[in-house]
Amino acid sequence: AASPAAGDWGYIQFKDSSTNATFDHNGAYQAGSILEYVIVEYGGGIGNVAENGAVWTYGASPFINYSTFRYNKSWGLYFETDDVFKVTNNTFHHNSVTHPALYDGAVAFKNYACVFLSGCEYVVDTSEGSEIHVSGNTITNTGGKNAIRYEVRKSGVTTYITNNVITGNLLLDDTLLVFINAIGDSDYVISNNNISNNTTEYAVNLYANADSTYDTNMTFSNNLLKDNSVPAGPDEGGAIGIHAHEGATVT
Repeated sequence: AASPAAGDWGYIQFKDSSTNATFDHNGAYQAGSILEYVIVEYGGGIGNVAENGAVWTYGASPFINYSTFRYNKSWGLYFETDDVFKVTNNTFHHNSVTHPALYDGAVAFKNYACVFLSGCEYVVDTSEGSEIHVSGNTITNTGGKNAIRYEVRKSGVTTYITNNVITGNLLLDDTLLVFINAIGDSDYVISNNNISNNTTEYAVNLYANADSTYDTNMTFSNNLLKDNSVPAGPDEGGAIGIHAHEGATVT
């Protein structure tokens, strides 16, 4: 278009019939679906912006690497899967800025076939030692409610959210810049992220669930939280909020 705008088109979707990306024992990409060195812009114009993205995986786990998501009306990336995955070295900016919704922002991760707002059954991974990586991404100038919203619930998996730069985002009331809802016999490592110069109710919100069957272990270390501010309106807020249920460990 001569004057492109957010929402000019709908989305690119990877369905469950897509071949999942695979990696070797060193973590290097081997085969399967991949989105690499591409620019995704001005999408998100179809459906509920809270529940889709300009790139929307629906039961698939492509490798998303070194790509740019920008000027999209919805989430830049909306990732629904029941498998392990990697989203690394991407840039997200100016997503969800024209159509604020209940839940929208730069990038979201959730379990395939679960209702976004009401949770789901625990997804049990049969390959012990599997890893999920959300690393090396840059997120700026995000609208909506979240820069990263992470609600993938798996057991036997270690999730690494590391070395991301999340800066210069303006989120208004009732917002959690980085929201991680963790559950299952699994480990979460959130480390070496730069989360600075944002306006949001909470810069980081860690929600660690556990019960008599599942233990959740979460490690939050070596992150830079600096010069973040709370917008006018909320009656609470700050750099980090932690909700740890009995049986969960946050260090």
